[in-house]
Amino acid sequence: MSSGHSSGWNAYLRRIDGETITITHPCHPLSGQLVRVLHYRLKGEQPSVVVELADLTVQCVPLSWTDRALPNPHELSGQDGARLSGLALLEVVKLLEHWREEG
Repeated sequence: MSSGHSSGWNAYLRRIDGETITITHPCHPLSGQLVRVLHYRLKGEQPSVVVELADLTVQCVPLSWTDRALPNPHELSGQDGARLSGLALLEVVKLLEHWREEG
């Protein structure tokens, strides 16, 4: 790992060590298959996930094409028992670490 990454980034990577997702997009050639998560890319208009395929190639897949697709907040707002996703919790942790570093 490059020394340019913060310890928060390293902790973030450890949290997803061994995590897998299922590709759900019907047009993706690996639809229905589990793949290993390397890391998430949450910035930008379309969040994505970088995965390692069975042949060890690396591919970036839109998060909306996986079983971790972000729910539509308008659909969740009226439901009882709505919970934060794991990705949302990681974003909260990153925000808290940033605030702590600012003092």
